[in-house]
Amino acid sequence: MNIQWFGNSCFRIQTKHHGEPVDMVIDSYKPANGDFPRNLSTNIALFTHGADGTVTLSDEPMVIETPGEYETKGIFIYAYPVASGLIFYFESEQVTCAHLGYVNKELTDKELELVGEADILMVPVGGGDAADASTAVKIVTQIEPRIVIPMCYHSAAGETWDKLEKFSKALGLPGVTPDKKFKVTKKELPEEETKLVIIERS
Repeated sequence: MNIQWFGNSCFRIQTKHHGEPVDMVIDSYKPANGDFPRNLSTNIALFTHGADGTVTLSDEPMVIETPGEYETKGIFIYAYPVASGLIFYFESEQVTCAHLGYVNKELTDKELELVGEADILMVPVGGGDAADASTAVKIVTQIEPRIVIPMCYHSAAGETWDKLEKFSKALGLPGVTPDKKFKVTKKELPEEETKLVIIERS
């Protein structure tokens, strides 16, 4: 599984099902300015707060922007409604992932029941409409994922919210900065501890 981050809450996840490549894009957006792809080719497009303002998505992807349980390209996707929009939970290559969109408070018991088994957690940390650093740390503590990937602290237009360092310091974990693409397999997941992965914006 390869994961890229495009700023805000936007990710591209490249995975495989029975050897066939599958592309998923979450929360694509069109900034007023800045360096962002004019279009994205993908099989699956997920939106936590609606598809308005997205860049062009080619290859006629399956678009998911409403609550429900979905299966496409061999990937099971669960979309749950929360006050801020949707949160997503999905599994591919035996790795479970949760994308919390613009969640801005600790998870309820029901929400935790839905996403609490995630191996990889994509969590907002920048404040504003989404969780700030201190709230994000509380959410990470609730879920205890194997890997946590911060988001919503920088955009393609250069906007920056709460400093990433504030989250990293509060979490008490050193960040590992890969290239613009983070690659992980089930075997490579940490067995007991939580690992902070900071992906450079593509």
